[in-house]
Amino acid sequence: YRILTGYPDGKTTNPENYDGKNTTGLSDVETGVYYTAAVNYMVEKGYITGYADSKTFEPYKKVERQEFITILGRSDRFVPPNGPNMDIEIGEAAVQTTWAPDPWLRYNDGDTSAVWARKGLSWGIYHQLMAGDRDTLMLRPADAATRAEAAKMFLLYSTTVLGRYA
Repeated sequence: YRILTGYPDGKTTNPENYDGKNTTGLSDVETGVYYTAAVNYMVEKGYITGYADSKTFEPYKKVERQEFITILGRSDRFVPPNGPNMDIEIGEAAVQTTWAPDPWLRYNDGDTSAVWARKGLSWGIYHQLMAGDRDTLMLRPADAATRAEAAKMFLLYSTTVLGRYA
C-alpha cells in the first residue's frame, strides 16, 4: 500500500527505523534516515549491491530501468516463468531452457545494457514485466524509470510473479 500511494499524512519518509545504523558497507548510506533500514535489508538479502567502482549506493540518484528490473529479479532469485529448475545464465553459459538466449538483443539498443543487468533484463522480459517501444524497438535500459513504469513493473511483479507463491 505505502509503496504506490505514499503515507496518509503526505510524508515521504518512514517514521520507523530512524535510529537504524548503516550495516551495508556502502559509504554514502546515512545512519538513521528514512531509507537506512530499507537499504540495510536489501543489501542483506542480495537485492542490491551498490556501485562496485565506488562502493556507494547513491541514494538520491534516479533509478535506471535496468537497475529496477534487476532488483525485482534478484528478489525472485531470477526464477524463470516455468519454474525454478531452469537455468538462465546469460552470455557466459549455454541457456538450458526453451527460451531464446539474450532476449534484450531483440531491441536496437539492447547491447547498450550493462553486462551485470542482462540477467535481470532477460528475467523481466520473459516475465513480461518490461518491454521496449514497439515502434522504435528501443528498450532504453539506462533511462531513468518513470514513476508510471516503476508502478506498472511492480504491479505486474506483485500479481504475476509473487502470485505464484500465494
